[in-house]
Amino acid sequence: MGAFAALYSAICELRYQEFYSANWDLGINMQMLWTTTHGHLLYEAGDWEVARANSFLFVHPTYVAIPMALVYQVWPFAGTLFIVQGLAVASAAIPLYLIGRDARVPDGVLFGGLVVYLLSFPVVSALLFDFHWEAFLPLEFLCTYYLWYHRHYWLALVPVLAGMLTLEVFPVLLIGVVAYFGLPYVSALIHQPAESLRRALRPPRRWLPLAGLLGVAILGHLVLSYITNHVLATITGASPIFPLASPYTWLGVYWWGLSLTDVGSRLLYWLLLLAAFGFLPLLVRQRLLILSLPWFVYSVVMVPYGAYTTVGFQYSFIAVGPLAIAFVEGLSMFRGWGASAATAGRAKIHPARWLGLLVPFFIASLTASLALITAATPGLLIGAGVGAATLALFVATSARWIGKVRPADREAMRHRSWKRGPSVVRGLALGAIVVLAASNLAMSPLDTANFRGPGYAGYSFEYAPNPVYPYLSQVLDRIPAGAPILASDNLFPYVANNARAYALLWYPATPPYLPFNSSNLPKYVLLSSSQWFAIPSFLSPLLFNQSDYGIVVLLYSTASYPGSVYLFELGYRGPPNVVEVSPVLAQRTLCGRDLSIGASGALVSESNSSCGQVIETVPASNLSGTGDSIWYGPYLTVLPGTYTVTVTLRGDFPHNTSGNPNVAILDASGSGSGYWYYQVITADEISLSHWTNFTYRYSLVEPYASAEWRGYVSGATVNGTFEPGFVELDDIEIQYTS
Repeated sequence: MGAFAALYSAICELRYQEFYSANWDLGINMQMLWTTTHGHLLYEAGDWEVARANSFLFVHPTYVAIPMALVYQVWPFAGTLFIVQGLAVASAAIPLYLIGRDARVPDGVLFGGLVVYLLSFPVVSALLFDFHWEAFLPLEFLCTYYLWYHRHYWLALVPVLAGMLTLEVFPVLLIGVVAYFGLPYVSALIHQPAESLRRALRPPRRWLPLAGLLGVAILGHLVLSYITNHVLATITGASPIFPLASPYTWLGVYWWGLSLTDVGSRLLYWLLLLAAFGFLPLLVRQRLLILSLPWFVYSVVMVPYGAYTTVGFQYSFIAVGPLAIAFVEGLSMFRGWGASAATAGRAKIHPARWLGLLVPFFIASLTASLALITAATPGLLIGAGVGAATLALFVATSARWIGKVRPADREAMRHRSWKRGPSVVRGLALGAIVVLAASNLAMSPLDTANFRGPGYAGYSFEYAPNPVYPYLSQVLDRIPAGAPILASDNLFPYVANNARAYALLWYPATPPYLPFNSSNLPKYVLLSSSQWFAIPSFLSPLLFNQSDYGIVVLLYSTASYPGSVYLFELGYRGPPNVVEVSPVLAQRTLCGRDLSIGASGALVSESNSSCGQVIETVPASNLSGTGDSIWYGPYLTVLPGTYTVTVTLRGDFPHNTSGNPNVAILDASGSGSGYWYYQVITADEISLSHWTNFTYRYSLVEPYASAEWRGYVSGATVNGTFEPGFVELDDIEIQYTS
């Protein structure tokens, strides 16, 4: 357990150093823990900016964060949260081990099963998406199940209350516990109603604890909802402004959110979860799937958000707890070794046949893991049909190998020791577990072939820290404590220990309640060039005009992510401290593969070119908007100095038109700058038989972000129809002198 906790903490810290963590969701958790010990109750700017929620408790009843804030006060670092999360996830192996021991799974096989759980791609992909309180749910749920199984009802209230104070979804999971343990009573009531009623009225009245647990789940949801809607506003001083509720909600819970466009991907997601646990819950412990039923119904039918059934988000933590129980208990159902009286007579599977069932999944995970987790977004009913057909085929094929144990064998099994089970059977079971663990690793973010897979937050991971990170302290040291600052989403966690820090979004939109505007500018602005698109329109023209903001520090990097890092200060007039994370090249060449291709461009192979590829014009359906773009980008940071740019073209205009028609337009600029050059290319300036160089020189007196070199379609009208010229770009050569 300690090894896995250390591993999880280390890979989360590594991801943090790669700038893949962000305000949503690491930053909001860091900030709300910081502000709780500095005068505000779980305040974080993220939800304030989008809904004016001045406490995270308006979003989730995460009251366990309040004592956690005391820990964070002592060690106010992102690594603290990673250690806590790693311990929470790894600690779930303890109750899972106890559950497997109760099922009399051999120790070697049981420990292998725990490794499968801890390395399962739903767990790892959820873990690598920053920090989330959902990571506590498997531990809380497994403890609840184990204590309830042993009828420690009062002690079970500890994880029950902890779960409800972690997230509002925990009462939903408790309904599964009530349904599972209540099923025998319901079955008896159906088959022997009179006798069941007489037993229910006599001691020990075992149905009372179940009724109590259901009451706790319902009451917990209602009480927490009442506090959120009627009490918190008094404590925090304001109510949030959330969007209008959906017509498909009741008491704050969605009751219908299913769309035919995504039902297939939702079902396939659950099929993948079953695959992560070797399909054992489906094959031999079907009754335990009742534990998963409430969340299955909610995530597939009720909630309107597809993220709940997308691999790579934190919501997989909600699903894995119930499935892990069915998986571990399923390890007790192998033919060929003994069984307890509790498992005698149940459906069993031979480990050799289980291994055979896992081999196709193993092969697919090695060859097409990204395609599997993407689920091909089937849409409409196609995905539902594919998922259902696949599931039915699997069950039908497997049913031949699963059956009831013969009565003659059952008595012998009862008296056979687990530890004296045949070594061959145990070896096959361990071999199958190794195959399953390897399949999960191949499907997880630890396989970098899955980089930026679906739900890409959890699948953004590499095995080396970003070269920008070691220099980041030179930026952060220039920001006074408590200063108002606006940061890019991927840089916000580094300034989150500040109640006056605010974050931009991860897409090009300005938060509706961002407290800054043209008359109230932030003192500091911390930006990464990879997220320049999110800068508000009132701020973008002010950053490089030298009369409002000045660049305090620039971490110059040619890496695409996070790009260069800028720290602007309002009213700063000094020279920028430029740190060359990447050495400034005296000469670089941009090939077609380095640029973005516009609507009127296409990248094609060309042996007779310096890059082996060229960008050439193609007809575009709409030239009034961006349809005239041939190439653009690559959104670099450029430093002050003198530049000589050579654009190499060839092409012609084959149609018979009068005059010398325009063929293309070339220009270059950076964020906040005017054109560095702007040139119209005419038909007589280029030739189809040879390459022609167009050279431009300009000087810059300050750094610019998002520098791009662009080409646009031009042309003439032939019989009333726009006819663009034919142009091919070989490369763009940039020479720099400081």
